[in-house]
Amino acid sequence: MKTTIEIRSRLDDIVLYSHECDENTMKLTLEAAVRAGAYLGYAYLFEADLGGANLTNAYLSCANLSGADLARANLGGADLSGAYLFEADLLNADLSNALLVSANLSGADLARANLGGADLSGANLFEVHLSGVNMRGAKFDNVQFKNQF
Repeated sequence: MKTTIEIRSRLDDIVLYSHECDENTMKLTLEAAVRAGAYLGYAYLFEADLGGANLTNAYLSCANLSGADLARANLGGADLSGAYLFEADLLNADLSNALLVSANLSGADLARANLGGADLSGANLFEVHLSGVNMRGAKFDNVQFKNQF
């Protein structure tokens, strides 16, 4: 049985993308939206199960991904500027060349993530788990660090 999944804006609750699929998963819907080149700025994806998702070059500026499972997700080249990733699981995630300008990553788990070439200028990295992270070529201008482990 087909299910319709919607990605809504956190600002005004309008539908940013709608997808009909056999499985009731936000991961499949978000991957389809990214493949279609959908504008997902301000998307509400709070605590979404997106582990292992292919979100290469996604436009998720100012999206709410707080508490989301993005472990092993491919976010290479994604625009996450101003995104809320508070306490998100980004364990082993690929964020190479991603834009994380002014993103809130407070409390996120970035252990063994790839941040190579990413721009984290102005990002909030309070209490972020950074063990084993590849930071080669990443920009950290005006980043807010505190209590990393």
